[in-house]
Amino acid sequence: MAPSDDVEHCSSNSACQPSDPVTAIIIAITGCLAFLTRIVGVRQMMLAIMFARPSCDRVFDWLKDAFGDQSGPGASINAIVIAMAAVAILHVPEIAFSAPLLGWASFLAAAAGSLLRTPDPHVGLRLVLALVSYAAVFTLPYAVIKSRETMAQCLSVALGSSLVPSTVALSEVAMSPAILTGELRLQSTFTHPNIYAFYLVGVVSLILYMNCSTRIALSAFMRRATLTYAGYLLFLLLLTKTRSAWVSMLIVLAGYSVVVDRRWLLPMLGLPTIAVFIPGISERLSDLESGTIAVGFEQLNSLLFFSRFDPQAGIGLHNAFLQTYFETGIAGVITFLVRGWPRGTFHLHRNTFVQQS
Repeated sequence: MAPSDDVEHCSSNSACQPSDPVTAIIIAITGCLAFLTRIVGVRQMMLAIMFARPSCDRVFDWLKDAFGDQSGPGASINAIVIAMAAVAILHVPEIAFSAPLLGWASFLAAAAGSLLRTPDPHVGLRLVLALVSYAAVFTLPYAVIKSRETMAQCLSVALGSSLVPSTVALSEVAMSPAILTGELRLQSTFTHPNIYAFYLVGVVSLILYMNCSTRIALSAFMRRATLTYAGYLLFLLLLTKTRSAWVSMLIVLAGYSVVVDRRWLLPMLGLPTIAVFIPGISERLSDLESGTIAVGFEQLNSLLFFSRFDPQAGIGLHNAFLQTYFETGIAGVITFLVRGWPRGTFHLHRNTFVQQS
């Protein structure tokens, strides 16, 4: 469907436009969250959202359908996160001039600039606000984490946030055996298997960091428990059948095995073997031999053809780099890449210094 068709469809469909009752509900929820934040503080509210948010995706999606609108309670969470980040910057203004946040600011400026030529300003504004909420989540730890104890608490809460999705995933596999034997994919509390897959990649990476970092003191029991849990999460990752996430996880495990702990080489090499013996996963792998990559390149060529009409402003996708290009144009891609460069360079130099010390 062409962008103009989408606009006409939304203009003729009342569900595409926010209704007054839904807007009132979102404002009321946002007000309650703001009042609660005033009572408990920004850090405690951030930890609460961090812990609960991964379990709420499908609930929020169901509520959006019930409201008959594109917005729901998730909009209130995004609004309060953006507000907390703004308050944090006001209290600690120097973080606004740090290299990572300046990178985010340039990326958001490029995204906002793409609104000047978007065919659907309402949808475009929603996408920009979503990006602002991502930047807000990235900003909060810079203002809130001021000690090793606070850092350990935040990382522990982030790890604890995976317990509910992991439990739901187990029940989902029990109720839907086709996840193991057929084409059905595991998604747990998330709205799409791909989202859950990369969430799992993040949680496993977090476990690896907590086990190798000198800033966090884990007991021997907790080390064994978290590494066992990581193995369980890797099994769930296989069941999402998200090949790009598999590749990402293998890269992380390979780097960890070579640089930190070579004992991880065995489980890293064992994952493909396990995948072959699970019917649903082996079928997913066999798709690579049946032209999936060729189809992907064909779609890419089609998308690049359309991009010639407006390469600067962008037009509106699935892959992170391609989606950024089509939604924000060339400027968006450049600032998207620059956004991560200062942080990666900082961690590289810091880790080199720590190893030399």
